[in-house]
Amino acid sequence: MTAKPLIDVDIVLPSLEHVEDATRVLLAEGYEPRGNRYDDEVWAFMSRGSVPAERVYLCPAGNHTHRDRLAFRDYLIAHPQSASDYAALKRELAAEFRMDGDRYTALKREFVDTVVARALAGDN
Repeated sequence: MTAKPLIDVDIVLPSLEHVEDATRVLLAEGYEPRGNRYDDEVWAFMSRGSVPAERVYLCPAGNHTHRDRLAFRDYLIAHPQSASDYAALKRELAAEFRMDGDRYTALKREFVDTVVARALAGDN
């Protein structure tokens, strides 16, 4: 699927108590902290200088954001037309908001939320 040159990686930790140790490891490897994301105890980090860039998320086990990401991925794998629709939307938004990543992401949200709701409901 068409994508920006950025790899998102979720690291699932046994519990929230492991975030501090994992943070130390990522900082020692040169990742920049980007804070607690999504009000869901998801801690984000960006790689410095790697190509492609990496955005790493520390997710405690049972985290809703991580669960939703997996549901979205699995739904797109099982539904090629939805994957194609998503790819087309991404291309359109990338062309229109080339220099505005926040707007690009915000405008994908409705599509993503709809697919996640379908996936979690078991819709085919």
